Amino acid sequence: MKNIICLFVVVTLFYSCGNEIDNLEEEIDPTLIYEKNNPTCQYQGPNLVIPGTIHTYTLFDVNGHNISWSAPSNTTVLQENRNPNSFSLTLKFNSNFTGGYFNAGDVVNNTCSVFFYINADICGLNLSNVGELNGNQQNEVAFFTIPTLDSGWSITSSSFSVTYQSNNVSNFIGYQNPNGYPQILIPVYCTDRVKKVTASVTASSGSDSCTRTVSTNFSPPVCGSGGGIGIGGF
Repeated sequence: MKNIICLFVVVTLFYSCGNEIDNLEEEIDPTLIYEKNNPTCQYQGPNLVIPGTIHTYTLFDVNGHNISWSAPSNTTVLQENRNPNSFSLTLKFNSNFTGGYFNAGDVVNNTCSVFFYINADICGLNLSNVGELNGNQQNEVAFFTIPTLDSGWSITSSSFSVTYQSNNVSNFIGYQNPNGYPQILIPVYCTDRVKKVTASVTASSGSDSCTRTVSTNFSPPVCGSGGGIGIGGF
């Protein structure tokens, strides 16, 4: 009688464990198994994007593979290209994009998989194009960008890269003028005018920090003529 009871207990435990294993397998996302058990194709595309921007993701050496894909939520597919040896997908990351998984691969032959998380670069800072005004002194020019800040965000630093007609490049640390615009005030002689300025501005909110960069090409190139009135002063 004791043997029969022990056998019943063993069978019951085995049956319970078997059910738990079956349920566990059903709950696992098949894309996670697929990525773990198969080689990853070579691919190109960023895993950190700014909402509102457009990026292309490309898989290489896909000859003979039937590529299927899934894109993160809050994205818009702009273009899909299938070439003999590559596959590419161009996505617009909508303004409400907060992150999500990109998955692509040959689900028929169970090879060539790409699966990764795309993070949203959330930033409470946007910049206008770089503007310029003559300074108060002869040959002076002020270069500036007008920031738009979300509530709770503030500018912590700025820098400017200036390219001249001679292709020489000079870098400057910016400051905020009385209007709060990141700016530099530098001598620019008409013998070597400025043709391009790139401004990089960093802002923060609590422990969050981000940098935005904007470039402007000046056509015609600019130089200082003196006697101007600065935007918000210098």
